[in-house]
Amino acid sequence: MKIDEHPIRALHKYLSTHIVLLAASTGFAFTRLYNPNTTNLIERISWRIDDPSWVTPDFLQTTVIGQHYFGDFQLYMAWAASDNPYSISYAPTYLPFGHLLLKPLTLLPTNLAFMFFWAISLMTLFFAVKSIVSFTAPHLNAYEILNVFLFLFVFTTSTIVDFDRGNLHTFILGLMIGGVSCYLRKNISLGVMLILVASSFKPYLFILLVLFLEKENYKEALRKCAVYVFSSLVLYSLFQESASQALRSTFKALSRYGNEEGIPYILQSGSFVGSISRNIEFLWGRQSAESFLYANIFFIQAVSALLVLLGVLVWLQFSLPLAYRLFGLLSISSVAQAGSAAYQWGWLALVILLDLTFREEKRVAATFQKIVRIVIAFSVICALIPVWTWIDTPAGGEMQHPQFLVLAPLITLLNLVFFLVGVGSFLQSKMSKKTISA
Repeated sequence: MKIDEHPIRALHKYLSTHIVLLAASTGFAFTRLYNPNTTNLIERISWRIDDPSWVTPDFLQTTVIGQHYFGDFQLYMAWAASDNPYSISYAPTYLPFGHLLLKPLTLLPTNLAFMFFWAISLMTLFFAVKSIVSFTAPHLNAYEILNVFLFLFVFTTSTIVDFDRGNLHTFILGLMIGGVSCYLRKNISLGVMLILVASSFKPYLFILLVLFLEKENYKEALRKCAVYVFSSLVLYSLFQESASQALRSTFKALSRYGNEEGIPYILQSGSFVGSISRNIEFLWGRQSAESFLYANIFFIQAVSALLVLLGVLVWLQFSLPLAYRLFGLLSISSVAQAGSAAYQWGWLALVILLDLTFREEKRVAATFQKIVRIVIAFSVICALIPVWTWIDTPAGGEMQHPQFLVLAPLITLLNLVFFLVGVGSFLQSKMSKKTISA
């Protein structure tokens, strides 16, 4: 796509390419994964049919549709049914507000609760996408907005895997996109609230509050954060004898993805550390990958912290277009969190959407912008289009999906490039001002 091409035409081209690749990958999926000996469509093309939750708290799991468990959803329901989920051995990673939002679902039968849960998730995502598209591309009609929603946010690997597991990420992605839309519209109060609700389920998303910590906005954002923190401490004290005891339980739950207990999750993740371990497994086998993680377990948290810092520094490069800055900030959710899964990559759709439709006056070289657009498009294709292609490993271990091997390192490298370009632009502008003043 030419850099000066009209953004709406560019978006149509991208959607057309996406639809063609989606159709090809769907055909491949049916020929390779189709199982005629099952009772319904979900079971025939599912990643896993018999998929109870990875952990087994003291509750009885039941199938929701046919033989399908939607294991993550049932785990959420087990936590929500507990009067004090922070006291059980496998405590939840979400915060008290997240618990309160999930609690009403326990009043419904499991299958109805799942349907209601997914209806709310898709509605949240749709209205968030509609909100941001109507701002960045106001000339799109209702049919075009629906196409953007379906082919960039629904018919994607991230949403399909999320549905298959019964995870919360589609709902959380909708809240994240809604927060970004509020940032663009300068609706600080609602934007902060949406990010806080998303962070109630995934606490590492608190970092997205830096969206609203600009000079004219930070006081209002800080006030709402202070109310949220105070309310959370009160709720914690209601669940446990003391808020500090419940907080320790939450921190312990969050740390399970960055210590020896979390190695099985990291080996199956799409994060930067997970990708490194997957490449080791691809080349030298599972045992080598496990040995690598055990030997370097103390550095995993440090790597995550550095990746978060890099993402924030990219966001602070104000000379870069908004899509590139958001690329750095939103990528934290998938590359920095060591146990992040494939459904974390949905944020890439938002980046490509903004890159194609949001016009800004930024001094970025056309050649650089073209290269970046190609890399981002490649990343989106890897992360979003459900190409069910698994390749054999030289070490003879489990087959690996190419996206797990290349995507997180590619995203990390691109963040580093954005940071260096932003710093270079800043220094160049400083030197230009000195020259003019001289």
